[in-house]
Amino acid sequence: METSQPQRIVFAGTDAYEGKLYVSDLDGSNKRTIAQLDDAVLFPCWHQDSIYFCIAGDADSEKSSTDYLVNPDGSRLRRLGVPEGMLFQQFINDGQRLLFSSGDGEPMVSVDLEGEDLQYSPAIAFDSLADDESKWIVVRQDDEGEDVYEVHYADGREPWELEDLLNVGGSVYWSGTSSAFFLVREDDEFEHGLYLGDSETQTVTELDLPVCAAMNARWSPDGTQIAMIGALPIDEESPDDEAVDPISLFIMDADGTNVRQLSQHETYQDCIAWSLDSKHVFVSEDLDDSDESMPYLHRYDVESGEGTVVPTETSVWHFALSA
Repeated sequence: METSQPQRIVFAGTDAYEGKLYVSDLDGSNKRTIAQLDDAVLFPCWHQDSIYFCIAGDADSEKSSTDYLVNPDGSRLRRLGVPEGMLFQQFINDGQRLLFSSGDGEPMVSVDLEGEDLQYSPAIAFDSLADDESKWIVVRQDDEGEDVYEVHYADGREPWELEDLLNVGGSVYWSGTSSAFFLVREDDEFEHGLYLGDSETQTVTELDLPVCAAMNARWSPDGTQIAMIGALPIDEESPDDEAVDPISLFIMDADGTNVRQLSQHETYQDCIAWSLDSKHVFVSEDLDDSDESMPYLHRYDVESGEGTVVPTETSVWHFALSA
């Protein structure tokens, strides 16, 4: 494990569609190419000495996406033997395996770092396993065929039913330092509800926030704050062609208070990352509001709210930080 290394960035830039994946220091320096393939590079994830990424599929040619691992120095690029249609979730077993989901309630699959040893797991809801693997969300059907969402515990205690909070869809974002979680619910009308919960006290509280939706969220490493990519309410008095949800980076305290908007331009929902000291948040954000603007990696100081562009010499679509 690279314990002596400072935190770094892995990212796919403008030329990601040419198959390039880069690593650099947090300030954008020491940039180098670690992978060069033939298709678009997407969704990198960094854990210890392994970097996961996938190559985009092609619906027209029925070509499925392909999953890879590579070392941070670019060595040992290998393809993972994961069934078609599976979506990467996270590293598990202290980074020794990777977990994949079908996204439709089918059993999940994990694979070792060599990409060879496949193991099937019970059906777990999409995007729902806590980092310490002590709890997760399971979707089951009741006698009437309706989906029921439950918190299951690794210690074998009775599951906790989340009633109708996730009856249509949504995501659970677990704190890495406590039993707390941030829950985003979506109903039949695509209206979002935002909640804070606790898996030990089995309580959930709806939040009254100036944000009408959240597409992605991450707890700070110290567990004191939550960063989320969210949308402000649409101005109903605006013309229809201007009534578009502005997608921005928001920060709030772990109790749901002190909400503040950091980013000022369109922010891409796929990636959020915290620095290990919980002082900075990284997102991909447009440089301006023009139609031609491209997303660049931005670093925000949580205390001051000041944002700066990380000089990666290329726009950045997908990225991750080492942990």
